[in-house]
Amino acid sequence: MITKNISFAGYSKSLSILKTLTRFKLLLALMVFPYTTLAAQDNQPYGNRIASLPLDVSRIVAAKDAPNDKGALGRNKRDYFHVRFQVGMHNLVHYGIAAKDPRAIELFVKAAEYAFEQQLDTGDFILVVPRSLQGKNAPTYSDRVSGAAFFMSSLGSGWYALETSEWAQSSAETKPLMSRLAQLKPKARLTLDYLTTNQQDLMKADRKAPNRLLFDGLAFYSFGKILEDQKLIDTASTFISAATAQVHSDGYFIENDGFDSSYNGVASALALRLRLMGYESDRIPESSTSSINWQITRLLPTGEISKEGNTRVKGNGEGEAFLGRTKDVDVGHTVEALLYAALYEDNNSSVDIAKKVLSFYLNQ
Repeated sequence: MITKNISFAGYSKSLSILKTLTRFKLLLALMVFPYTTLAAQDNQPYGNRIASLPLDVSRIVAAKDAPNDKGALGRNKRDYFHVRFQVGMHNLVHYGIAAKDPRAIELFVKAAEYAFEQQLDTGDFILVVPRSLQGKNAPTYSDRVSGAAFFMSSLGSGWYALETSEWAQSSAETKPLMSRLAQLKPKARLTLDYLTTNQQDLMKADRKAPNRLLFDGLAFYSFGKILEDQKLIDTASTFISAATAQVHSDGYFIENDGFDSSYNGVASALALRLRLMGYESDRIPESSTSSINWQITRLLPTGEISKEGNTRVKGNGEGEAFLGRTKDVDVGHTVEALLYAALYEDNNSSVDIAKKVLSFYLNQ
């Protein structure tokens, strides 16, 4: 069992560490993936629900998204690029709450502070395109707005979990960390004003990509709850309803006029996260259930996520590219979706599936 006593230091080498860790407990005998039945939402607040996440898997997911000493995540670690690459920081909070580990919460706060150091007076963020990408498909204004929404969705998810966690609200160790977060509220409000001003551009850019619409919806909804701002919640509904209107009768979120096992995994995780936050409107309960069940049908007995028939992420050098790299399947969000689904189950079937998926990819 991986416990909270393992240090969060040195995550620049997290992938090799994680491959070693998975040899302990993640080999399973599961050969058939069942459908999962999601029970009705109980009355527990989001942060308290997150406290039930399994420590072994949530710690691995959090380690993947841990920042460096500056607070930078992803492509920002080498040199700052854009706050869009701070996405994933909420997983630090999820593990921190489940393990009652304030060190993970401090990493989340540090990642937030680092991101807001890049904020402009408009609420937008600095964009520094790496030299290797200059002159190649330069990001548009809409890309910058969308990137800010991605960041705010992850920040808001982690922040709202802390606001609704009995442990985080009562622990003496988290009190100074919550104070540091509170100091960022004016900066968060400035970016929310920026997103609100540009919501038509955001909708135009993301209208045919349900996963992106759900990122947008999460950004507005999570901060609507944190700031007790009904206008933000109403704006969230506009994006969320546009996303759930694009669910196929087979259960998946439609991407590029078809299905995609990578992006459906992303959309499933976001829809389930919204539901855990208490969002029960705009067909989120139905869509979160149907999309995760469809996602399970795309899992091979080995745990691999099948890319066969995908419209966007195809593998083998084919399919869409992002910033000069061919896209590969998003494993993290599928694992995240399965962990969320397990919080509605009476057994651990979705956790077992998540472990098998994680084991397959970390042992490649």
